[in-house]
Amino acid sequence: MSPRDEWVEDWRIGVDLERERELGMDFLKVFVASWEGEGLTTASKTTRTRYSGSLHALGGYLVARGIEPDHAEKDAKGLLREAIDLDKGPLIHYDNEVWQAELDRTCRWLYRHLMTRGR
Repeated sequence: MSPRDEWVEDWRIGVDLERERELGMDFLKVFVASWEGEGLTTASKTTRTRYSGSLHALGGYLVARGIEPDHAEKDAKGLLREAIDLDKGPLIHYDNEVWQAELDRTCRWLYRHLMTRGR
């Protein structure tokens, strides 16, 4: 349930394999550090499942965004800062309000974690 190495492969699109892998590894490091830093390993199964699913979706979105020409020069931290804030995350689940609400909740948690840890 926690962020896993396999996610990096899940996020690959096949357009720029080197950049996709680099971004994926960087996002995974942030997600793992945040997960461990907030003690989510001991959270309820429901909470772990919710955060895990949202982080997985967020990582895939960010890798895809990172290979777009307009974002090719941005690093993982820049892409993450652009995508999340204290209010919400990116619109990923436009056709499912429940999933989008969970993603937004996870992005708010991640944003607060990153701001308090100075990353």
